[in-house]
Amino acid sequence: MTATAMTVAMLSVTFLTACTSDLPTYAIFERPAEASDALPADLPQDALDTLSPETARLAGEDAGSELYLVRSSDLTQTCLLAYATAEDWLLGCSEGDSFKVGMSPISYEVRADGMPAPKEKTKLTTNVYKP
Repeated sequence: MTATAMTVAMLSVTFLTACTSDLPTYAIFERPAEASDALPADLPQDALDTLSPETARLAGEDAGSELYLVRSSDLTQTCLLAYATAEDWLLGCSEGDSFKVGMSPISYEVRADGMPAPKEKTKLTTNVYKP
């Protein structure tokens, strides 16, 4: 590797670290990606454009929907994708340590690691709850 390529690589890692260092913590992102973490192949392009697919982690399932935690394409937000089919999916993103996705009767609440569980919600996975 040339000195220039090494400098660019080091600056890229520093930039990515700076971009993600202020995000709330989700332990799911610390584990290596697995084949099951890949986003659905038929997810519409407009959804893919807002996400960083390599950060996707399958968090669990609910009522026929796969639940993915994934970072936004600019790595400034955490997102929840609830995917049943290419026509039936929800996506919401936030920079905060808790956020809601969807509307009743299909809605989810995401809480970062260390946040208290929301009252009167059912825990689906470590970070995802529903009414």
